[in-house]
Amino acid sequence: MLAIKFNSGVLRAKKKEVNRLITLEMTKLLKEIVRVMHETVHERTPVWEGTAVANFQWSQSQPFYGKIDAVESGPTGKTSKMPVGAEPRRSANQALSDASIDNIDFSKPFRKLFLTNNAEHFELLEAGAAPTPESSRVNSATGIMRAADAEVLRRLEGRPGNFIRIVRTEY
Repeated sequence: MLAIKFNSGVLRAKKKEVNRLITLEMTKLLKEIVRVMHETVHERTPVWEGTAVANFQWSQSQPFYGKIDAVESGPTGKTSKMPVGAEPRRSANQALSDASIDNIDFSKPFRKLFLTNNAEHFELLEAGAAPTPESSRVNSATGIMRAADAEVLRRLEGRPGNFIRIVRTEY
């Protein structure tokens, strides 16, 4: 049998510094996760009138339950013929989502973090069924949120860290 003993006096003296370093590393990791998730959901969400993209809302400690109305910033155009990202109403409505990042207190990285989308048609978009399965610009196999989750894992998996490592798990 093998036992490992720690010098508790040294650990107590170093506890504050270790906690500070862990918090700094978690803050850095949280910022990267938010950045990658935010970029990916917006890169994959098609915009017609703007509701779906505006309703990506970040919150901390509890989910955002409200709904955001789209900003009418000009004609919708023939968005089904446009690449995702080129739609006329994207920027004004994405700005509503971008502003929600200010709801995150990155100095408290151990609080629960939520990215919600309460647009009435978001589940149809995620499933690749809006406006219809034949004309959807979302891949039904990967969706929007599932693709963002996968992208976070792809970019951060195995990334070197002093205390924290992202690993793929099976639920």
